[in-house]
Amino acid sequence: MKEKILEALEELGFQLKHVEDVGYEFSYEGTTYLYLQNEKDEAFCSIAIPGICRMDEDNIEDLKLMYSVNANRKYVKAYKLSHSLWLFYERDMATEGDFKEAIYNMIQHLDATYRQLGKSDEDDDDEVMEEMDDED
Repeated sequence: MKEKILEALEELGFQLKHVEDVGYEFSYEGTTYLYLQNEKDEAFCSIAIPGICRMDEDNIEDLKLMYSVNANRKYVKAYKLSHSLWLFYERDMATEGDFKEAIYNMIQHLDATYRQLGKSDEDDDDEVMEEMDDED
């Protein structure tokens, strides 16, 4: 299943970079995305946009932003990871006939949510990824 997902991403034109213990990184419209592997359930496909913005647990506005995404978006969900907001789209690919179309739709939903948040500065993505590497 993982091979089919990677093949679909490559057919869509993405240049995949393996990130050890995480999955594969790729870029769409200047934004960094991650295909996160799940070794226990290969049919589970999770694509994320890391580090949308920094999150402070004590800042009510940050929490409102996260809850707003979760309440107003059907498929994309927001979570706080490593002191930042991440967007995720997760789905079971076991019954998918067209992996390429399914993954393209996942990316489109993530992109629309990201743009709705008004965030397009990928420097924050790089900073958060470096911070995560430092924590290991």
